[in-house]
Amino acid sequence: LTVARRTGLLRLLLHGEFLYGDKAYIGQFPFICPHKGRSANLTPGQQLWNFFFNPLRTRVENSLLRIHKFQCLNVQWRHDIDMHRTAFGVCAQIAAIDIKINPIYV
Repeated sequence: LTVARRTGLLRLLLHGEFLYGDKAYIGQFPFICPHKGRSANLTPGQQLWNFFFNPLRTRVENSLLRIHKFQCLNVQWRHDIDMHRTAFGVCAQIAAIDIKINPIYV
């Protein structure tokens, strides 16, 4: 949430667009999240929401794993901070190409 606010991402969202978040973001607009709790304790509507939401979450996590391969998120950045955005963008583009070549299926 902090990153989304600091980077201006929230201002880029179009009307009706949301961000996927995990259970830590429940109640934080504009994040949509799965319902907390054991399936047996959820209403049928909440169970249905989680049923459709979980595969989307898995796709996002798999996409981020591809970006993590470059270690750009795992090590301390030792270059000019202005280059960080560019370096991350390059890693994200390479991951996007990899996803086109090797689609993520859930």
